[in-house]
Order: sequence, then C-alpha cells, then structure tokens
Amino acid sequence: CDPQKLAQLVGLAFLQLCADPSMNAKGVCMIYDISGVTIQDACKLLRLDFARICPHGCFPLRTRRLVIANQPQWFGLLWRSVQRALNHKRRSQIHLVGEDLE
Repeated sequence: CDPQKLAQLVGLAFLQLCADPSMNAKGVCMIYDISGVTIQDACKLLRLDFARICPHGCFPLRTRRLVIANQPQWFGLLWRSVQRALNHKRRSQIHLVGEDLE
C-alpha cells in the first residue's frame, strides 16, 4: 500500500466527516506530540497567512478534543497567553498531557 495514497484517502474521509452534517460525526479528536518543537518553530506559524489559507467560516472542522502531548518548557508561557483568547467551550476541549499521557 502506497503511504501517500493512504494518507490522501484518510484525508478525504476526514474532510467528508467534518464537512457533511448528515454523517453524524460528533467531532474528531486530534493528538499533537510537540516534543522537540522549538520556539523558533512556533514563531514560523506566526508568519502563515491564516486568513488566506483558511478564511473565516470555510473550514468546517468539528473538533471534540485536542490533546497536546509532551510540551516543551516554553509552551507554558505561550499557552497562558493563547488560552485567554479562547472561549470556555474551546478551552474545555483542549487537554495538555505529559510523556505518560496523564
């Protein structure tokens, strides 16, 4: 099985689940392992043109839970700032876990 074709198939299925309300998907759970991510890597995200990549209302992702694992030490500073901009519902969907996933 070609890994690239498999990734494309999974991506298409994922988009269908997220975009089609008749699929009755309650939402997806995404897990990000950010061990080894440097502050320089994180700063690169600030340079992305999110408005062009994902215009408001044009990304119908239904996220039920976001798990961020293995945060570097600097992540706490960033998270304290970012979480203030999120509403209570979104904050309750984000879970930070360590190496032991606890």
